[in-house]
Amino acid sequence: MGFIPIFLTLGAFIFLFAIVVHQNLKQKKLLLKAELTNIFSLFNGILEKDKTEPHIPEVMTIKVAEELLKSVSKKEENAKFQQQTSIIHQKLNEAKRIRLDYNKLIKTKPYYFVAVIMGHQRI
Repeated sequence: MGFIPIFLTLGAFIFLFAIVVHQNLKQKKLLLKAELTNIFSLFNGILEKDKTEPHIPEVMTIKVAEELLKSVSKKEENAKFQQQTSIIHQKLNEAKRIRLDYNKLIKTKPYYFVAVIMGHQRI
């Protein structure tokens, strides 16, 4: 009878830990999605003037954004254009950092078990 409160406390701790990790991973995913949406809108702002540029896909990933930034950066225009591409580059680096943090968190052992149980996968 004396061990029941210990088991209940341990179970509650494990349950709360799993919920906190799930929320943290979900928040990182949403933050990455927001950054990619922001990058998408910045690309739309740059490319709306010039219709000869490549089409921006609906689903923006980091890889697609890098390729699009390389193709856009080849154009030499005014200082405002260069400033916008540098802002996109900074946002892209931020998105890469978020992805790295997410993937590093999933690789860590106690978080790995929660990620497997909750269905989170590497990005």
